[in-house]
Order: sequence, then structure tokens, then C-alpha cells
Amino acid sequence: MKRPYPAILHTDDGTSYGVTIPDLPGCFTSGDTLDQALAAVQEAVEACLFDAGEAPQASPATDVLGMAEAEGGLLAFVEVDLSFLDQNLG
Repeated sequence: MKRPYPAILHTDDGTSYGVTIPDLPGCFTSGDTLDQALAAVQEAVEACLFDAGEAPQASPATDVLGMAEAEGGLLAFVEVDLSFLDQNLG
């Protein structure tokens, strides 16, 4: 099962990028390029939810937009494959 989660994309210098998933406290990843940072989201989510057994519902964009703006970031949605949760339970 795939679920889109809001993500905050940020960069300080345009040469490295960070991605925060607000619905998953402490879930952060980064990469040297924006593509690398976005590609690392799946692994970061799996690490954050490894023992959780279930994933939280995704927040609406309107709930996260102000946070992204306050952090000087951009709001995006990333699609996360949550099938690993079923594998961990089985």
C-alpha cells in the first residue's frame, strides 16, 4: 500500500538537500542532490516506523504549509510504500 505524505524540502546552500516528514517526528533524510534526498525518503520512513506496526494518517497540505514556510522550505508530497509494515508483522 502506498500513501502520499507531506514533506518539507530544504537547502541552505543549494548543494545539499534535506527532507523532513512532519507526520513522523524525527524522520529526516538528506542527499547531495534533491533527487538523492527524495530517493532516501523510503528508507528513512522504514527506519522511523520499523517497530510502530502502523503508519499515521498523512496530514492535509493546509496543516503543513505554514510549517514549511516558517522553516524556509518547500512543501512536496512523497509517495511511501508501506508494505514493509505488513512484512514486519508477518
